[in-house]
Amino acid sequence: MAKLRSYEFLSSIPITTYTTRVNLRSLLYSAILSLIDGGANGCIGGTKDMTILQYYLDHKRVNVGVADGHQMTNLRLAICAAYIMTHLGPIIGIFNNVAVDAKIKQSILSCIQMRAAGNLISDVPEGVGGLQMIQTSTNHKIPIAIQGGLPYIEMRPVTKKELEDPSIPHVMMTPEGE
Repeated sequence: MAKLRSYEFLSSIPITTYTTRVNLRSLLYSAILSLIDGGANGCIGGTKDMTILQYYLDHKRVNVGVADGHQMTNLRLAICAAYIMTHLGPIIGIFNNVAVDAKIKQSILSCIQMRAAGNLISDVPEGVGGLQMIQTSTNHKIPIAIQGGLPYIEMRPVTKKELEDPSIPHVMMTPEGE
């Protein structure tokens, strides 16, 4: 039996190649998990999962208290929109009075604000008897994902084309006014 040189040995092993297709659009517009926070008084939005439609003209700013006495200061309030999938298809969620911080990785959505717009929030897991969904005032059901014991919904920034598409309903997720 002849001794094989290392490169001859490697060339005798069958090689399987795989081709992977990546949809660039899905990478650019993939949904982000946004936290549903039952203790938050207001929504804090980032630009990774929401589109800023308009800052309020009165240039109102807020300070947001975070854990351990830290604060996010001087955040502008805006009207934001997000593309959200429901059991009936996509909706454009409209979020009013959002404190915007482009540096945060995911938005924090206030149950209090969403309930004030007539939405039913059931962030209790199905495994313990909850509905694990948001039912909007227009009866669209948004599934809630539980990760690490915390509730999240999937949403992403809305495109201009989607915003102008009359077949995608605009649903008020947080009320107008203060």
